[in-house]
Amino acid sequence: MVRKTVKIVGGGKMKTIITILAMLGGNCFAAERVVESEASKAAAVQVETGSGRIRLEAAAVDRVTAVVTGEFDEEKCELTSTERGGRLTLTLKGRRRYFWADADCRAGFDIKAPPATLLSVKTGSGGVEVGAFTSGAEITSGAGAVKFDGLSGPVRLASGAGSVSGRIYSEYFSAMSGAGTLSLDWTKAPVKGEASVKSGAGAVRLGFPAGSRLKVNCRSGAGSVNNEIGSDPSAPFSLDVKSGAGSVELRRS
Repeated sequence: MVRKTVKIVGGGKMKTIITILAMLGGNCFAAERVVESEASKAAAVQVETGSGRIRLEAAAVDRVTAVVTGEFDEEKCELTSTERGGRLTLTLKGRRRYFWADADCRAGFDIKAPPATLLSVKTGSGGVEVGAFTSGAEITSGAGAVKFDGLSGPVRLASGAGSVSGRIYSEYFSAMSGAGTLSLDWTKAPVKGEASVKSGAGAVRLGFPAGSRLKVNCRSGAGSVNNEIGSDPSAPFSLDVKSGAGSVELRRS
C-alpha cells in the first residue's frame, strides 16, 4: 500500500506535510518531510504538473488543502510548495534523469480552496477539472482534457490537443485551441464584455441561455458555421470565433 498526502494549512503558518506509507516485503515503514514558512491566507493558487491530473474544487473552507494523487514516485517526481505574497504555488515535475530528458512524473493534485481563490493552472498531458470558483482562471494544457463545472470570472485558456468542455460564466473570455473540440455553455446571459475563441482544427460549440444578446463575428476556413443565436450589432457582449478547419456552432442552451 502506498499513500502520498500533502496538506497545505493556511492562517499564521503554512505547513506542507508529505507522508509516505509503504508495504514492501511485509515490512511497513513511514517517512515524513515537513516544510514550514510564514504565510498569510492564500488568495491565489498556482499549480503545475507534467502528466498528472489536476482537480480543483471550490469548497466552504478557510484554507487551501491539497492531496497528491496518481503515480507518485520519489525517484521520478519532484514536489515543491511555496507561498509568497498571498500566492500558493504547487508543482509536481519529473526529476532530471539525463541531460536531455526528465523522468515522467504521473502524479497530480486534488485541491480544495475557497470559491474566491484566483487560479493559475498548467499541465503537459494531465487532465484539468475546475469547479465553481468565482475569480476566474488562467489555464494552459498541452494534451489533457479540460472540464469546467461552474467557473466564473475572467478566463484565459490555451489548449493544445485536449478537449475543453463544461459550464462557465465569463464576461472576459479568451481561448486558443489547437486540435481538440471546445464545447462550453454559459450559465447565464452575459450582460457585458467579450469572448474570443481561436481554434486550429477542432470543432467549436458555444451555448448561451435564452435572452442573450451577442454581437457575433464567427468564421471557419474549411468547416461549417451554424449560428442559431444571430447577431445584434448593439449588443453589450461581443463574441469572436475563428476556426481553421473545424466547424463552428452557436446555440441556445
